[in-house]
Amino acid sequence: MKKIIAIAVLVLFWTNSGLASVKNLPFICKYPDNMSSYDSIDVKNKKTKYSLYQDEIYKTVLKVMDNPKLILEEDFFKAPEYIEKKKCPSGKKIKPFNIKKYEKDKFKINSSYITELRRRIHPKDGWIYSTNNNETSHILFLVYLLSLYSDYDYEQYKLNTYPCRNWAKSVWVWDSKAKRNNQIKDPDFKLQVKKYDFNCLKVVYRERNLNKKNTRFFTLNDNTIEIPKNKIDIKNYSLEIALANLPNICKLTEKNYGNWTRKKGKPYLNLRTNFYVHGWVWKEDVKVLTALIDILSDYPGIFFTKNLGYDRLACKRVEHGMVMIKPIRRIDLSKGKLEFNKAYLNNVKDLPQEQKEHLKFLINLILLNNNTSLDSYVDISKEKKKKFTITFSKVRNEYEKLSKNPSIKFIKDVNTARTVLKYLLILL
Repeated sequence: MKKIIAIAVLVLFWTNSGLASVKNLPFICKYPDNMSSYDSIDVKNKKTKYSLYQDEIYKTVLKVMDNPKLILEEDFFKAPEYIEKKKCPSGKKIKPFNIKKYEKDKFKINSSYITELRRRIHPKDGWIYSTNNNETSHILFLVYLLSLYSDYDYEQYKLNTYPCRNWAKSVWVWDSKAKRNNQIKDPDFKLQVKKYDFNCLKVVYRERNLNKKNTRFFTLNDNTIEIPKNKIDIKNYSLEIALANLPNICKLTEKNYGNWTRKKGKPYLNLRTNFYVHGWVWKEDVKVLTALIDILSDYPGIFFTKNLGYDRLACKRVEHGMVMIKPIRRIDLSKGKLEFNKAYLNNVKDLPQEQKEHLKFLINLILLNNNTSLDSYVDISKEKKKKFTITFSKVRNEYEKLSKNPSIKFIKDVNTARTVLKYLLILL
């Protein structure tokens, strides 16, 4: 898909030699090294001096949210002349492009520009340093949008920011008539754009565009995933994707501070983008699982064909000694190899009971076991539970019919994984 978009962009260049792209990114000022705090109002006010455009970037983001191709138009982002003449308190402005390289590649962003944006992101937890008009998040969004129309993947810039902090957006489910289930009233769109951090802006952008197309989707872990119109054939299922949907374990390590020693915390599953506090389990976990089951009751193939983002959820508070433990150490199903991380297995037994049940449910789901059951703590109606049971019974029946056919990769992989995952189920 990305290559098709890139080809389309090249055609636009051939038909319009004056077309601009990277020039539609704003100039920026370098933040001084002694202004890296993000929780001081006084510091944020001082940083406002380093924002050349004030709310002009915010207004630009509002426009491209509804019409993203505007970012390809020549001089789309052009600030008033008085802003163009403004100087940075720290000296020279940083341009988004290199004049010498621009004619050869109109989508290549100046390396010093990316370096400055990277400086504005906390290297461990991904918090964004910005002026009080949220300039940095808005610029990151424009860089992301530009990457959708070029061969430059946004991930290659390594601008790793904190997940969407709007907790109400943990899970959103939209149907074809844009009615929303299991969620609060939609907040004001302009306020969303003005206040939200970068990852929330990405979610808002994807959802608005899919909604315009009347496409069903759901959002989980900052991923906006389209719901397929047709049933997914079990032959197209992938065990590798399903295993990636097993959550990581987070654990606070022991640390000596001289006068006192912080004890290590209990492990917990990292089930969502929101905070855990010292390993406490919040009711939000149940809501996330409930919404996921709601979707899988109608579209079971999603779990086996779409990465739900659990493998990319980093543990919070890493600078305070929180470590992340991934479940899989090595996976090479083509050679019949699947090896779990020993540290993961060692910590599973100490998980809170509700999370043990959650993990057990996911493993039985992956293996298409007969004892895939919904526990009482899952807040879902009897009708939906019944529908889920019937749906997965049909999937299991398909698996059983094909279970002796080694030519089907998914069937062969599940048969291999059952032996390894059986041990994990025993620990739970």
